[in-house]
Amino acid sequence: TAQPFWLDRVPRVARLEADMLTFDYDQMFSQLQPLETNQERGTAQVVASVVKQLITTMNPSKVRLPACVLECRSLLESYADAFGRPELFNNITTGRTEMERLEKVTSFLLSQLKCMRAVSCVSKPYNPVHGELFICSWPEPQFGSVHFVAEQISHHPPVSSFYAECKEANISLTSTLFTKSGLMTSWLPPFLRAMTVYKMGQGRPPSA
Repeated sequence: TAQPFWLDRVPRVARLEADMLTFDYDQMFSQLQPLETNQERGTAQVVASVVKQLITTMNPSKVRLPACVLECRSLLESYADAFGRPELFNNITTGRTEMERLEKVTSFLLSQLKCMRAVSCVSKPYNPVHGELFICSWPEPQFGSVHFVAEQISHHPPVSSFYAECKEANISLTSTLFTKSGLMTSWLPPFLRAMTVYKMGQGRPPSA
C-alpha cells in the first residue's frame, strides 16, 4: 500500500544508533504486556491517595494518579486502537444504501469497545505532551492499509486530534477530542458516589 502524501510533511529526525538497529522491540513489548502489567496493585493505597487529593482540591483534573494505575503507553496510542478492525472501517463505503452504510458505521463503532479495552483491567494511559505525534498503520488485505496520525494540540485542557484514511477504500475520518472530569456526589453517605470522565469533541464521520 502506498504511503499517504501527508507522511512526508511530518517533521522527523532519524537517529539510528547501533543498539537500536539490533534491539528486538516487538519482543520487549510482548514481555512488558502494557495492558496487563498493572492489574495487580494495592487497591487500598491507590484509593486512599486519590480520595486525599480530592478532599484537598475537589477537582478530579488535578488528581495525580500513581504510576501503578497507568498504562505503559500514551493516550494517542490508545486512540489508534479504535482502528483495530480496519476491515470494518474500510467496508463502510461498500454499503449500497444509506441504511447499509449506517449499519456498517455502527459495526465499526461497536468494535472499538473491544479493540480499545482488550482486558478487564482499568488503567489510564499517560497524558501526551503538547505537540506529541503518534503515527501507525493497520494492514487490511481487501482494500489497503488504514493510516492513522494523532497529535496532542493542547495540554491544559487536554485536546487530541486525529485523522485516519484508506485511499483505496476512499474513506477518511477526522476527529478532535478532549476529556472532562467531574464528580458525582450525594447528600447521603458516602457523599462521593463516583469520579466521571467524559470524552467530548467533534468529528467528521467516515466519508467517501
